[in-house]
Amino acid sequence: MMTLEKLISLCSRHGIVYSSTEVPGKSMAGSYVYGPLGTELRRNLKQQWWTSMVTSQDLVYGVESSKFVYSKNGHDNGMMSISNINNKNSNDCQVYLQSSCHQGILSQYPMALKLLNYKLPFGLAEVGNCFRKTTANDDVDKFILNLPEFTQMSMQFFSPPKIATKWMDTWQRQRIMWWRKFAGNPSNFHLTDIKQSDSQQTVEVQYEFPWGVDAVERITNRGDVELLELQKETGINILGKFGRRTVTPVIIETTAGLDRGILAYLLDAHQEKERTDRGKLKTRQLLRFHTRIAPFKVAIVPVKNTRDLKEISEHLARDLRKAGVNTLYVCETQTSLEQQFIRFDEMGVPFTVVINENTLKRGVIAMRNRDTTLKEQLHITEVTSLLLKHLQAE
Repeated sequence: MMTLEKLISLCSRHGIVYSSTEVPGKSMAGSYVYGPLGTELRRNLKQQWWTSMVTSQDLVYGVESSKFVYSKNGHDNGMMSISNINNKNSNDCQVYLQSSCHQGILSQYPMALKLLNYKLPFGLAEVGNCFRKTTANDDVDKFILNLPEFTQMSMQFFSPPKIATKWMDTWQRQRIMWWRKFAGNPSNFHLTDIKQSDSQQTVEVQYEFPWGVDAVERITNRGDVELLELQKETGINILGKFGRRTVTPVIIETTAGLDRGILAYLLDAHQEKERTDRGKLKTRQLLRFHTRIAPFKVAIVPVKNTRDLKEISEHLARDLRKAGVNTLYVCETQTSLEQQFIRFDEMGVPFTVVINENTLKRGVIAMRNRDTTLKEQLHITEVTSLLLKHLQAE
């Protein structure tokens, strides 16, 4: 678990994700906050998931549901209950915060079915905050794996029974490929065998964490039971068209934990490498993020805090941001250039652009690669296009 301890220390040092006990007035054990780097990492991973599951899909649509769950039976099923909510529909209902996106997505099925002229198959996807009760048995050594507040990325695909097996296989294949796409060690992500329970079939995408394997996503064929119950309770028509037939669809659900995914990719990216400093062998840490999910794609550093170099740096940073390249601009630092390289490596920044006297004279900058530590010389006008090529190629 030494690797995890070093990662937790690194994340805290750079404000990626750290215990809320370090935030004044926010002292709550087991709760974590994301700083600027962590927030960008989360945003990037959410965007990649949305692009993969919604934007690039022909049959999947995004939804947003209420985070409140109303229950008359008094059973909380591990959900957090809340008060002071004015529920006009019923005075007998206890109000809870959702423990998953499942019910919210399912409740939107009838409206979406009507929108699509009752044609099957189709899917509904949502990214939402969920809440769970923590217990004394929770393992604190697992960092952000099991948080009281977490983000779930979920999709329900409503498939005619006849082709449900095909779609179950399709989503398994797509999901494992997605997780491996951004990993430095893709083999650490793997699919389990199908687990059968009652009327459901479940497959997990698991990651090799320091304490052993744990799930980052589940793909489940939930059958048609919940849709039939929805029809019984509400009287709403749930039947869809498949060719000339009218059928009750089955639900194939993919449910991924964003925070679990963040932890997996932090561990995957975390590396230690030896370096020589003034004749002494030292170990440097780095986060070798895939360029697509790296919080900042490039850092810009003027070698001196002169007005001319700062103006050039600010102008380049502005141009990169306008081009959609998330850029970290650092000036007026008292640390050496090498120390800044070490810092940016720990933050997972793939490229560093050095602005120096050569830039003033000939427009030439030095671009350093995080993974190789090599620097290449190029004209400042080529920086934006080169970085965009790197982003698009990967």
